[in-house]
Amino acid sequence: MIHDIKKNPKHKKENIDLFVPIDLKCQEHPKDRINLFCLNDKETCCSIYVYKNIHKGHKLVELEDIDTLKKENMTIDCVKNNFNNIYDKIVNLKDTIEKEIIKINNLYEKTMEDLTKGYSKKHEELLKQIKTKITEHYQL
Repeated sequence: MIHDIKKNPKHKKENIDLFVPIDLKCQEHPKDRINLFCLNDKETCCSIYVYKNIHKGHKLVELEDIDTLKKENMTIDCVKNNFNNIYDKIVNLKDTIEKEIIKINNLYEKTMEDLTKGYSKKHEELLKQIKTKITEHYQL
């Protein structure tokens, strides 16, 4: 709670846990903190998204503007859902990358196996040719 009614009757109690924390870093732009909420897309963003016109024409609210967020009923649960969606995408991407790494490792192993077999075969052919040449040379 921010204020106790007994200390200042003009202030009403607010549960600050309901609203958006303002110190979160942007996933796409880690040097920037998330400071905006797009009411159209129901997602958080940093100022760079605005600079790049990603949310052009959308209604954006500063996360520090708690009154507007309350008016729009944008509590931290809404923002948490957005982050959970981002997290799910990251987990799926991680799984996809891990599967691709396995495929690449298998391809590498197969390639090394093929190269080793090819080398061994070529080596045997050269040894046969050398033996043949030596045999021909001494038969003269």
